[in-house]
Amino acid sequence: MLSRSTLTVLLASGALAIGVPASVLAVDGAVRAAAVSLSPAAADVMIRGKVEAALAGEASLHGADIVVDVVDRVILLSGEVGSVAQRDTAGRLAAGVPDVKKVMNELMVMKSG
Repeated sequence: MLSRSTLTVLLASGALAIGVPASVLAVDGAVRAAAVSLSPAAADVMIRGKVEAALAGEASLHGADIVVDVVDRVILLSGEVGSVAQRDTAGRLAAGVPDVKKVMNELMVMKSG
């Protein structure tokens, strides 16, 4: 079950992804500024939510089983995907999230058959 803070981050990230009015986008800047003063654990939760939202918004990754873990702004992607392209896409999206130091992409490509 998702914690309330994780759910809040996911919902906020989803709203940003689909496009919201400029006045609401200003809130993201305030949240980002507040993230600078967050504890490392809270920052990791925020980053995890943004990575999960980015992965969920990518149509080519639907059906993939991707687990996201974050420790000290380092992302570990694990689980199973159906192709090398899906693995690469997940890694690229995770690396594109602000404040990420490094992505360790350990996704396994499962052979169909």
